[in-house]
Amino acid sequence: MEAMRHMVEEADASPEVARIYNDIKTTLKIDFVPNFFKAQAHSLPMLRATWELEKDVFINGKHIDFDLKNMIFTAISAARDCDYCTAAHMAFCVTMGVDKDLRKALITDLGKIKPPYVHDVVCFATKCAMRPHELTQKDFDKLAEHGLHQDAFYEIVAMASLATYANVVADSLQIAVDEEFRKMLAGEG
Repeated sequence: MEAMRHMVEEADASPEVARIYNDIKTTLKIDFVPNFFKAQAHSLPMLRATWELEKDVFINGKHIDFDLKNMIFTAISAARDCDYCTAAHMAFCVTMGVDKDLRKALITDLGKIKPPYVHDVVCFATKCAMRPHELTQKDFDKLAEHGLHQDAFYEIVAMASLATYANVVADSLQIAVDEEFRKMLAGEG
C-alpha cells in the first residue's frame, strides 16, 4: 500500500508526464504540480484521462463560472469527506477571493450560502453527487428560475460527477494535501 502514496515528482517525470505537468501548471496558473496529479502519474492513461476530463469540464466549460465550479467542488468534497479535494478547492476559493462566510457555509451548512443563485446551484450539484436518484423536476425548475439553460444543467451534472470521481481518486490513493494548498489556506484571513 505504501507504493500507492508515492508521487512522481517533476524531476522524475517521463517526457509525456512532464508535458502534462507543464500543461497543468500553465492552465491552472500555478507554479507547482498538485499531488493529485503526481499520484496518478504512475499510470499515464489515468493521468492523461483525468487531466483531459478536468480541462474539458472544469476549465473549458463555459456555462458556469470558474469561481462557482470551485465552490461546487468544495461543497461536494466536504459532503463526501474528501480532505484532499476539500482543501485543494477551498484554497482556490481563497485565492479567488470568495467571501469567508461563504467559504465556511460550503463546508458546514449549505443552507447559509448566499446569494440564492449560488445556493441553488451548489445545492443542486451536491444533491447530484450525493443522492442523484432523489432529483426531481422541482430541483431543475429552481435552477431554471435563475435563467440557466440546458447546457448549464449538463455542466453542473458533469461538475458533480468530476468532483465525485476526484474524491474517489484522492481518497483511494490516500493523497496528502499539498504544502502549497496549506499555505494558501493559512492566508485565508
